[in-house]
Amino acid sequence: MNERKPRVAVTLSDEAREVVQRLATLENTSMSKIVTGIVESFLPTARQLADLGEAAQNATAEQKARLTALMEQVEAEVLGKADDASTAFNDVLGKAGGILK
Repeated sequence: MNERKPRVAVTLSDEAREVVQRLATLENTSMSKIVTGIVESFLPTARQLADLGEAAQNATAEQKARLTALMEQVEAEVLGKADDASTAFNDVLGKAGGILK
């Protein structure tokens, strides 16, 4: 039996819609499948964020302060690593562009 999945309406910026459309064309699939893939790939992290947020609602003031400090530290570390990864990825894209010229 083919079970129907719940549908969700999503509003995208013009830029996001254009990129999703390009990917869908390249992969010969629908924009919906591209967006679903992006959401599904983020699901483990989203689940952990939801679990942490729900647990934090019942935390003491001291626990909340410690969590806030930890999150600020982690945010700084992650942003630094994201910048490094973005630079490395841009280098690869530049080299790939040189190959395709």
